[in-house]
Amino acid sequence: EAESLYHRALKIVEKRFGPDQVIVARELSGLANIYDQQARPDTAENLWQRALSIQERVHGVEHPTVATTLHNLASLYRRQARYDEAEAL
Repeated sequence: EAESLYHRALKIVEKRFGPDQVIVARELSGLANIYDQQARPDTAENLWQRALSIQERVHGVEHPTVATTLHNLASLYRRQARYDEAEAL
């Protein structure tokens, strides 16, 4: 049910605010967390990458929200033994 609620919320905020807003990044990250917990790493990675792109553009690379998303991606890469990619973040 959480997945469907995140999808609903994402559609609402994208329609209301546009696809490249911080509020959209928040919903993308939440949905990515769900997919990560469901062992759907490719989907989670894509959503976190999209969220990261929005966050870096809006907040800059030093923002705590960016750090959280980088941490999530690095953890995902580590679990997949993609150590070079994790370290590069």
